[in-house]
Amino acid sequence: AVTKRCTWRSITLTTLMVLGAIPTAAMADPSGRFSAERVVVFGDVHGAYDELTGLLRAARVVDDALHWTAGSTHVVSLGDILDRGQGARPALDLLMRLQSEAMAAGGRLHVVLGNHELMNLLGDLRYVPDAEFPAFAASDPGAHPIADRPAGFAARYDAFAADGSYGSWLLAQPAALVVNDTAYVHGGLPPVATRLGPEALDQEVKARLRELLHLRTELAAAGVIDARSDIQ
Repeated sequence: AVTKRCTWRSITLTTLMVLGAIPTAAMADPSGRFSAERVVVFGDVHGAYDELTGLLRAARVVDDALHWTAGSTHVVSLGDILDRGQGARPALDLLMRLQSEAMAAGGRLHVVLGNHELMNLLGDLRYVPDAEFPAFAASDPGAHPIADRPAGFAARYDAFAADGSYGSWLLAQPAALVVNDTAYVHGGLPPVATRLGPEALDQEVKARLRELLHLRTELAAAGVIDARSDIQ
């Protein structure tokens, strides 16, 4: 028999996209495009907050106080901000704030979803370092502890749920976008991109993601999985 954990992982893996930027000649639909004189691109932060801030300063995107100084520049994060390193939360907080500052200055900060963002949205926290959980416990002291999980596990899960402070923001980020003549995605474009433009491709990924989130809710309600503790 297939275990519950393996079943859920095998389902979720079918939605994950992985890193790259490729020419858009194969993308038929010209909608969902942006134009920019200057584009700064980075990927796979994986919790390396200090390295991220150093990179943004070096690229003249932010000042020493980490506020946007790049004017109309478009900055693209190619996904996988989360997991592995211990600075994922401050990295997210920084990028969320910079999105607003960039927009106000006439620029943009695009955060493309990577597979680790999707994993966290779907409750798969196996790559979250233990050192990250205590901060969430402190921010939500009323969260019910889960046996055999570090303090803060439940609070972090809730923060990345569809209605959580980070989850709701991630669900609003694109799975694919085009700046000038280049498509930015996390890993490469699937064959379906030959008939879908970036906007339609993003809608397709989001539709599949919503289906999986709904399925997870139904499985939890039926007692097939424990929404907060089956996946890690």
